[in-house]
Amino acid sequence: MDLVRRRTRIPCPLHGGDGPIRVRLGGMTTSVREARARTVWCDDESLWVALADRRRLAVPLAFFPRLLRASPAERERWELSGEGRAIHWDALDEDVSVAGLLAGAGDRGAADRAR
Repeated sequence: MDLVRRRTRIPCPLHGGDGPIRVRLGGMTTSVREARARTVWCDDESLWVALADRRRLAVPLAFFPRLLRASPAERERWELSGEGRAIHWDALDEDVSVAGLLAGAGDRGAADRAR
């Protein structure tokens, strides 16, 4: 499949509206929507995600208040869903999309829950 010519439109969490979100890596353009997690781990400050295409993402835990407040043991109990398109922590009721991580979006519902 030629991902460069493919016109996939997904909502842009940073700028609103619809628009293609793509990541350029080593001369290849990959659709964010196609990115899949392979494994996940946390340290004291970051959520780490290893992607199927060999990239690694680190995102501050502060972007995800439930993960930040969770114990290390609770953070270790994750599962992949949607063929690796999302990460789920059942005990924490937390879901994180890989596309959202690549787009730089944190937990958008945190502000609403804090009110």
